[in-house]
Amino acid sequence: MALLTSICLLTSLPVLYAMSLDTKNVTSDDVASGAGSLEMRKLRHVEAELEVLRRTVTEIKAGVQCGSQSPHANVLQEVTSEIQALRSQFQGLQLQRELSVLRSDLLLAQSAMPADTGSKPVGRAPQIGAVYERWGNSGCPNGTQLVYSGLIGGSYYTHTGAAANALCLPLNPVLDNNPGASDLTGIYGAELQVTPLPRHNFDPLCAVCRSPRATILMVPAASACPSGWTVEYSGYSCRHSNHAAATEYICVDREQHTRTGSHKDDDGNVFYYVGAVCGSLPCPPYVSGKVLPCVVCSK
Repeated sequence: MALLTSICLLTSLPVLYAMSLDTKNVTSDDVASGAGSLEMRKLRHVEAELEVLRRTVTEIKAGVQCGSQSPHANVLQEVTSEIQALRSQFQGLQLQRELSVLRSDLLLAQSAMPADTGSKPVGRAPQIGAVYERWGNSGCPNGTQLVYSGLIGGSYYTHTGAAANALCLPLNPVLDNNPGASDLTGIYGAELQVTPLPRHNFDPLCAVCRSPRATILMVPAASACPSGWTVEYSGYSCRHSNHAAATEYICVDREQHTRTGSHKDDDGNVFYYVGAVCGSLPCPPYVSGKVLPCVVCSK
């Protein structure tokens, strides 16, 4: 049975060999790169090994037909293994040939494509811009988009553990009933502490604006933007004074839009002008008691 298997495997090799030698499947690209000649050398080497195996099997077959002793099982196993190895090599070479044909077809398809002129597909342009709060003003500068306007809110100025940031609260809020929580933290309106100026104790307004430029920067102690930047608005640096609650520095617009009729002294989230204090802050160029203007820039 093993002998018949060896003979069947061997007789199938010439067909595979002929398929592998089909030079019509060798692409011009393979020839140019030397891949075709390399394949031919491999095939010639396998052909020599095939001839040796052919003679071996012929001798075994002749011995069986003449009634001589059957070959040892180890010999048959070795011959069968070599035949199967050669069969695998033939199949591998055939697969390489098919891949070469596919690669050639792909290159031909690419060469037939129109040249890239650098044009981009038609579609919506990417949206570029940035959103920022304009403190102390209910409108947005020219060239920007008003997202919404509101009033400044935040933590009470004497509360420890208070939130440092201010919020621009909408003028038409959406509120929910308490779902049952036993404790709430409060948010308060803001007041300007600028006595004896006319806006003292008034509640400042705010606006959320969208700039077509992608980067927003607040520059303290400045009234103009760096070269190449665009002024969004200018004003005064403000924050809490010597109070328990933390606070951020914000730039309150010079126009200081406030809520009508809000001059009552309710405190809440209070804002004072920021003044220079000499010492670790060098004077000059800073001057003690001088307030710090600010400017919001975009680029």
